[in-house]
Amino acid sequence: QACGGYWNGKMARDAESLAVPGVVAKEAIHMGEELVRTPANLFLSPFAVRQVAPKLAAHVDSLAEEVPQDNQPKDLMLQAAFLASELAAAENRSPGSTSGAGAAARSWPSAAQQSRAMVWEKFVGVLLCETLSDHPYRR
Repeated sequence: QACGGYWNGKMARDAESLAVPGVVAKEAIHMGEELVRTPANLFLSPFAVRQVAPKLAAHVDSLAEEVPQDNQPKDLMLQAAFLASELAAAENRSPGSTSGAGAAARSWPSAAQQSRAMVWEKFVGVLLCETLSDHPYRR
């Protein structure tokens, strides 16, 4: 919430009742009630990744020329490569540490970019806790 987002307290993450990680309502939610709000500046967008990791973007751009045209767009490849590098950096950090090669370790000139780094680090931390082994996409 400190970064401008919102999460309705009537919802909770749950993997037990759904058999896959997800979100459930803990109590009645009324029509029109806000559930979640994430400011666009916190999205892990191709534009944001290019700002944060220009060298990675250049590598992906050069590799994208070798990928068949019917494959994934290079922006999706860039996001996947960035997220993979963030997950690897987070795994290499000791628990509770924010030092390392991840998003939080980079130099962020503005408060908005520092907020983005904090949110991305938390997102990566959540992903590290998920096995996704039972996710329907993997069946």
